[in-house]
Amino acid sequence: MNIQDIKSSKGISAWFVHEPNVPIVVMSFAFKGGAAQDPAGKEGVHHLLSSLLDEGAGDYTAKQFQELMLDNAIDMSFHSDKDSFEGTLRTLSPNRKAAFELLNLALTKPRFDADAVTRMKGHLLSNLKAERENPDRIAAQRWSEIAFPNHPYGRPASGTIETMGALTAEDLKGVVKREFARDHLKVVIVGNLTVDEAKQSLDDVFGNLPQKAELKAVPKIELNINPALTIEKREVPQTTLVFGVPGILRDDKDFITTSVVMHILGGGGLNSRLFKEVREKRGLTYGVYAGLESYDHTGIIAGSMSTGNDKAREALDVIKEEFAKMAKDGPDEVELKRAKAYMIGSFPLRLDSSKKIAAQLLNYLEQGLPATYIDDRRALIDGVSMADAKRVASKLLQSPMMVTAAGAPVGLQ
Repeated sequence: MNIQDIKSSKGISAWFVHEPNVPIVVMSFAFKGGAAQDPAGKEGVHHLLSSLLDEGAGDYTAKQFQELMLDNAIDMSFHSDKDSFEGTLRTLSPNRKAAFELLNLALTKPRFDADAVTRMKGHLLSNLKAERENPDRIAAQRWSEIAFPNHPYGRPASGTIETMGALTAEDLKGVVKREFARDHLKVVIVGNLTVDEAKQSLDDVFGNLPQKAELKAVPKIELNINPALTIEKREVPQTTLVFGVPGILRDDKDFITTSVVMHILGGGGLNSRLFKEVREKRGLTYGVYAGLESYDHTGIIAGSMSTGNDKAREALDVIKEEFAKMAKDGPDEVELKRAKAYMIGSFPLRLDSSKKIAAQLLNYLEQGLPATYIDDRRALIDGVSMADAKRVASKLLQSPMMVTAAGAPVGLQ
């Protein structure tokens, strides 16, 4: 894959991949910000914003905007995570100018009409009400609150019924004004257009954005381990367990090795140790997962599973035992070889469409990785030795585990 580092006449940089064989253009981009920038008491504002940018902009009402996208085969979507606000535009090559114009309007002149705000708030509030007694959401949010006290990562990214209900169009306009700027912008373009056309598209979409964003500082934070098990009682048939230990940041030299180790322990699907021990051997759950999650300001190794209330104690004991075994002995040769082969061999499936290519490259850009990483990745994974895997497992997996549970577990105290 030929990834070109391009810059527009207005100084906007991007990675560009020319794809002449498919008449499609994809532009994926990210602004630094996201839920970590939600003002206190306005949790969920980025989540609401992501649902409203295609609901009218400039002179176009929501209905007119959606009709223009439909008539021109334009797919536009937005998403907020902990550290960024992302968007993706996908359209046919002949319609790209109309698509870029609509995206520019969405980013620079969103309407936030009262009917659209009320409608989307209603939809998100319905989701929040439905999730209010959902053990998965309850356990995960409680875990975050304890793990990251007095920190943006500890607050609910989707908001609460109270905060979502109180959000206004002015709150949304405030986010756009503060965060949609060029200094923290990352862009990837993949598709059937020339380099010059790609450069022009950067100016067409982002050229009239402010130069600098107004972001509040978010401090780095280490996982706050509370060894006391936290139980949120709910009268439901199953208990959800969320568990974790401190992890590492993306720029840590052991990131790749940790990813391989965690694939073996909890991220490798049917072949992971947790899946084999918790589901296959004991039938305690339909699925269990644990993996490395690296954010801008912290890193964690976290996982979750659901099981019958009377099986929660046994399931948690097995999970802790497998963490301890991996910390003590590391993986065996067969596990290490299989994990590396899978992580290398399955990677092309992440690149089998223009949209997937753009998403993968945007992820690398946001992580500060070079364009060559897409080629370097194979050698980095293949180079993980048994000594590396054992050292990292011992270093990271011996920490006390923090656990939250939601349900009516028997024997958990």
